[in-house]
Amino acid sequence: MMLFYRQDNHAIAPDLITFSTVMMTLGRGKDRDDASRAMQLLDEMLHLCGVDVKKVGGVGNDGSLTISVVLNTALFDQPTTFTELYEEGDFDEINQGSSKQYIYNVIPRNKHFNVALAIMAQSRKVNSNTLEQARRYVDIMEQLGQYESQKMLDNPPVNEELSDKGLEMDISIISASSSKPDTITFNTLLKIAAKAGEPVVADEIFEEMMTKYSEGNLQVKPDRVSFNTLLLAWSKAKGANAGKRVTELLETMQKMADNGDEDVRPDHVSMTTVINTLAMSAKKNRSNPKQA
Repeated sequence: MMLFYRQDNHAIAPDLITFSTVMMTLGRGKDRDDASRAMQLLDEMLHLCGVDVKKVGGVGNDGSLTISVVLNTALFDQPTTFTELYEEGDFDEINQGSSKQYIYNVIPRNKHFNVALAIMAQSRKVNSNTLEQARRYVDIMEQLGQYESQKMLDNPPVNEELSDKGLEMDISIISASSSKPDTITFNTLLKIAAKAGEPVVADEIFEEMMTKYSEGNLQVKPDRVSFNTLLLAWSKAKGANAGKRVTELLETMQKMADNGDEDVRPDHVSMTTVINTLAMSAKKNRSNPKQA
């Protein structure tokens, strides 16, 4: 379809449903080489909607990436599907296309990024490059989300039925079409960091979650999966402080649960990971008493 589109056959330009279908199909696949295909698809969506991603410098001392995202904001007002375009009667745009911008709003939503990240986490080889690419996508999500938030403040969505009753739209309805990262996004990023053997970076990602949640962002609330994935990252660490770190995390989980957050109460996975890590740490200390 993209090949024909590039040959000026704008009538079959892929819309958001097309991209969503392909991405979800890749997500259901079992080919560990699908990560490159998912990233190509996501990058194509970003390119078509005018997102110019420029990496400025490398990875900072805190593991952060310096990225500049230039967004063609006019695309937020474009229809997302052929049906919407048809209902608006923009047949000239379908037949002639636009030399300035793509005819559909195919800005990747949260679900597109999350599926791509999940595929990356399951890829055959997860390393520091995979982690850097994943963090790049999350940074793009953040910047797209910031623009969306401002646009929503300037033009809040209106549901006439709810307005008549004096009610506001539920946040889950509003966020369904958002690009903002959520708990699933960060949990997947933690998984990639764990598989890449980067427990310190996993700690930074987790701290970012905790900070955002404490500042009122309920969409990134850490859950049991967040903690268990971070425990997994430290269980694979070769340093002598792995045992200490998993113990601290377990104590934090228990304290939060005792304060009413049942979503983070330790389970058998938490306990088993901590026990195995402590056992491995003790074994290393016996083998290297000078390092103990």
